[in-house]
Amino acid sequence: YDPTAASHGFEIRGGEFLMILGSVCWSWYSLAAQRWLQGWSQIRIAAMTTSTGSVATVAVYVVAGLLGAAQLPPALPSSWQDVAILGWIVVVLVAIGLIAWNHGVNRAGIVVALIYLNMMPVVAIAITALLGTPPRLFQIVRGGLVIAGVLQSQLRRLRKARRAPVPGEEQI
Repeated sequence: YDPTAASHGFEIRGGEFLMILGSVCWSWYSLAAQRWLQGWSQIRIAAMTTSTGSVATVAVYVVAGLLGAAQLPPALPSSWQDVAILGWIVVVLVAIGLIAWNHGVNRAGIVVALIYLNMMPVVAIAITALLGTPPRLFQIVRGGLVIAGVLQSQLRRLRKARRAPVPGEEQI
């Protein structure tokens, strides 16, 4: 995202492949964490995976800094708003979000959870619109396709659940 760009800040630059790779890794993590750490509370799973991921993230950042691709040491927050946003990201999006995600995967399964993961681009466009960057028609159309796909998937699931016979009931 570059707010000074002529294209309203959004351009395809090749990071889309990394987003797809990230989604694949996230799906694998979601399945593996529940399988490997079965019996652990979702808070404990979140704490373990977050602490491990944090160490790896810091290591990658240091290597990037040594290669000249990141600022070392990182810049300190320049205002209370930066600190507040960082706090929001850490507490709500990472901690509470990860616990809620793990709980959802554990209860509803990865397939249902991933349906809602597809809503991330729609939410991102809505947030940037609220921050003053109007979405382009192509983004609105793609967001509509995502919403239509999620709705279609959920409606199929509901229909299938209604048709499924209840154990112990007679079939007519």
